[in-house]
Amino acid sequence: MKKLRFLSILLSLLAPLTIVQALDYGGTADNTLKFALNDSVLTTSDMQNVTAYLKVPLNENSTSYLATEGIASFKVSSSKYASDTYLWLDLSLLKYQTMFNTNADSQITISAGRFNMTDATGIILDQRSDGLYASYNAQRFIVSAYAAYTGILNRQYVSILNQAGSTYSYKQKSVYQFASPYILALANVSLPYLFLNQNLTVEMLGAIGTKGPNGDNSDYNRVYATLGLDGPILQNLVYSITTTFSNYTGAEALSNLTQASVTFYPNFMYSSISANFLYASSETSSTSEFTGISSQTATLAYDEPEYANLIKAGLKGSIKPLDVLLVNAGFDLVWSADDSGAYGYDGFQLDAGAQYQLFTDVLLSASVGTYFAKDTKRNNTNFTVKAVLSF
Repeated sequence: MKKLRFLSILLSLLAPLTIVQALDYGGTADNTLKFALNDSVLTTSDMQNVTAYLKVPLNENSTSYLATEGIASFKVSSSKYASDTYLWLDLSLLKYQTMFNTNADSQITISAGRFNMTDATGIILDQRSDGLYASYNAQRFIVSAYAAYTGILNRQYVSILNQAGSTYSYKQKSVYQFASPYILALANVSLPYLFLNQNLTVEMLGAIGTKGPNGDNSDYNRVYATLGLDGPILQNLVYSITTTFSNYTGAEALSNLTQASVTFYPNFMYSSISANFLYASSETSSTSEFTGISSQTATLAYDEPEYANLIKAGLKGSIKPLDVLLVNAGFDLVWSADDSGAYGYDGFQLDAGAQYQLFTDVLLSASVGTYFAKDTKRNNTNFTVKAVLSF
């Protein structure tokens, strides 16, 4: 009996050591140097980021775990008009997740905490938030739901679009500044391989304005309904289409965001070629101006327009000539809407980039992009180099 008691005590003492051995931890340090040229004015910025992460498995097969990540950023920007320095800190990830099978063909996933969420378009919502996610995957039927709050995020890492006249205030030099407060709600139903390997997605997304530590959005709400379809056309040819209709406080008509792409994979050096189209509605007698939730830049133009009042069509390609080298390039034509809502030629953009895996833990990248606008004051050229060290 004493031997059994001693053995049970020994096993209980060794159990934490087993978890410690299974810990996944590490971090990254990166430096991004960017040069931007507009109207003969050169602006430079130098950004350093340091991240550290920890993942703690809570069971033997790691289907339940706790993960966290912190980030510190230091930025120096300068032009002939001004020079500024910034220091930002954030807890970018704090997530509990568990997965379990209900039977041989279905699985439930539950996540809680601070983590990133993206909607079906990848444009309307793409940011971290504090919330709860749950999904049920039955292979041919997937349903998921998500609810979150944005008001205690760090605005320096998350930018949310607000209505004109919002009480939200932003100070770029704050180390940690609360983001604009909204309650997010998302419900998604996906039918993989519905017919001929085609995938159907139906999604509802809402942003409910509320009062928070920084600003009051109580009178501004947004709702989005998205329908998506994607799948193969031929063996090496796939397509993707999404269309979203939206309504928001103050809108007199529905707004629309539609995007489509066709991608060809030629079985040559992991290459791909895609044709892309995007439409974001303008303010007319029959439509409202489209606006998303997360701020995202739609073109390389100097004024960094959002996904609103524009049409964009272009080609993109990538190739991997070496196992350690990835090269990409793109070209887009852009039309923008005037005050009447009519679309006219705005300009075109070119971009190219390369990523080189120098060592297992060292990644180098460089990119260049330029926008030639009809209004030459909006011309812009960017050149960026980046180095990432993983440890």
